[in-house]
Amino acid sequence: MSVAILSMVLAMVYGVFFSMLRGTEVGAETALQVQRNRVALKTLEDAFSGLVYYEPDKDNPNTGVYAFIVDTLDFDYPSVSFVSRVPPDFLGNKEFGSQTLRRITFQVEEDDDDGRSLVMYQTAALQPAYDLEVEEPSRWVLGQDLDQFLMLFYSTSVEEWINEWDDTNSVPSRIKFELAYARPDGGAASIKDMHKREFSLFSRNITKEMRLQKLKPAPKKPSTKGRGPSRGPSRGPSTGKPRYTPEQIAAYRKKREEDARRKKRENEGKRKLPEGSKRVSDYGKYQQTAKRYDVNGDGILDSGERAKWRADIAQKAQTSSSRGNTGTGSGGDSGSGGDSGSGGDSGSGGDSGSGGNTGGRGGGVSALPGALTLNGELSEFNARTLQELVDMGVYDSMEDLQSTAPDGAVWEIDPDTGLVVPIYPSGK
Repeated sequence: MSVAILSMVLAMVYGVFFSMLRGTEVGAETALQVQRNRVALKTLEDAFSGLVYYEPDKDNPNTGVYAFIVDTLDFDYPSVSFVSRVPPDFLGNKEFGSQTLRRITFQVEEDDDDGRSLVMYQTAALQPAYDLEVEEPSRWVLGQDLDQFLMLFYSTSVEEWINEWDDTNSVPSRIKFELAYARPDGGAASIKDMHKREFSLFSRNITKEMRLQKLKPAPKKPSTKGRGPSRGPSRGPSTGKPRYTPEQIAAYRKKREEDARRKKRENEGKRKLPEGSKRVSDYGKYQQTAKRYDVNGDGILDSGERAKWRADIAQKAQTSSSRGNTGTGSGGDSGSGGDSGSGGDSGSGGDSGSGGNTGGRGGGVSALPGALTLNGELSEFNARTLQELVDMGVYDSMEDLQSTAPDGAVWEIDPDTGLVVPIYPSGK
């Protein structure tokens, strides 16, 4: 009888102990999830609170660094990228130091457990003009086991919330986020698990007039009596830049040739693309989407992988249409990432348009390495035409200068932007 009573008492003690242990584990998981949501939303709010945006200026190509880029082509893996002046307690301040002006990218990526994670990338917004090494962005995982991440933008033209923002030359007045993580039991998140946050973007578009305000004229100095006007030779208007000596130009050319030889050695091992294939790096802002279709991870999408991408886009567009979504141009056989438009088989970086099969200008500010080099040299040596670079001795001849142009194209200065772009003669 006493043994039975002792057994009942021990069973009750163990039951209470395991109940308390389970309650402690559930409480710890709940606290971890609340902290994870708080950190993610606080990071989003701090980043968007310091958003900086300069309106594009054809006289200053550096204003393109401040573009506001949104990729919602894939609803499951959206991304947004912008430049922000972050606060002192922002993530990564120990790594970046005093560089508070940074390009920040929030995007959803696949993790190692076949789930999704909310990831943030940071890079310094201002890089040296002639820095040959591209700095890799720093990566932070804000939350794993992501169930839903939705971005909505308020359009003042239609006066409603939209899920796409294709205009890189402006920023929305408001932005809304909906964030939810998977439940501890593995089930989908419910409405009560959804965390919503809406921000009003107080960033004011910085125009050219605001950056180049006229200064008040300096007060005139009293003339000195007994001295006549200066009889020195007139040197013309000063450009504010020093004139380079032949030795300095020769040193610059030597450095440029060494860099060209180094890049040639680096590219010798790259194989030629098979027919119908395309590099992941050619997709511009859609590189993250293209990486998910690169099955073998070689950085190249073959014809089969590209066909699967187009099929998925068409399927998602059909599903979106059946649900009553009103997005424009996203996901069909045309538009971003499809058979035409940015990132597709034609348009910018495709088979037509910039560097494609159709003649005409390269379009806008060219991102080709040769064009960037020539634009930098025009600014550095204070030259107005390509012929002036040849006359200064930067290049041996005009043929030497044009040798860096794409096949079938020649370098010319766009009269509208004043920048070097590739021109494709008709029939090329």
